[in-house]
Amino acid sequence: MRYRKISCSIWNDDKFPFASDDCQIVIFHLLSTPLSTPFGLYKASVAALAEEKRWTKGRYASALNEAIKTDFVKYDAKHHVIYIPNFLRYNPPHNPNVLRSWSEPFKEIPSSSLKDEFFQALVARIESYSEAFREAFSKAFRHHYRNNPVPVPVTGTEEVFKEDKILYLNEFSDVFQVSDNFSAAWTEWIAHRKDIKKPLTERSAKMQAKRLSELSITEAVATIEKSIECGWTGLFSKEKVVQKLSAAGQAAAAACEKVFGGDDA
Repeated sequence: MRYRKISCSIWNDDKFPFASDDCQIVIFHLLSTPLSTPFGLYKASVAALAEEKRWTKGRYASALNEAIKTDFVKYDAKHHVIYIPNFLRYNPPHNPNVLRSWSEPFKEIPSSSLKDEFFQALVARIESYSEAFREAFSKAFRHHYRNNPVPVPVTGTEEVFKEDKILYLNEFSDVFQVSDNFSAAWTEWIAHRKDIKKPLTERSAKMQAKRLSELSITEAVATIEKSIECGWTGLFSKEKVVQKLSAAGQAAAAACEKVFGGDDA
């Protein structure tokens, strides 16, 4: 079964909540249509999308044009290629095997400037991933970058050390064995903090490493993903969130007690 992740913070966006209902529906449709791929780039004509939605082509085209103007999606009308720029931010490859599986559907997408734009964005993202990801990428997408000017991620001890230093992954080396899943999640966390204009510092990375070290790898990955989904600047485990909500409820009850009094009139 296929599914897509959508951040709850989309409703805090400065454009999406103010888009028309048709535009919002089209955006959700483009994210979830069976015609789509797991990486946010695929071939689909307006006619096919409109038919799937049971709309007229004119209505769908109008809503799509609005989505394009608000930068949620890009469309190559000549080659019928759809590209969702922020898709990988919320739906990254969770392991090297997933990345390898993208190769075949990527080959089938028509040549387009959007295909090249997506490829460059993917290269930039994979460069900060672990060596296993970069090696899988180099092999799986060799057919595309053979004659492509975009630099391919380099593997090697020196590059891995450079990556660890940049992403502070070395902070976790004494805590637990860093897996590909954790590496991908942590990389997305770094990107998320940059996107919200709150880039991680070495000090904050060390503090968060200490906090995550109290969890299992599975719990640590879930904590990171939840924080990104909610648009948070900090990392909070499920227990911490429950505690905060409970504390907030108690504080509200205390305030009401103070204002209205505790005894029945």
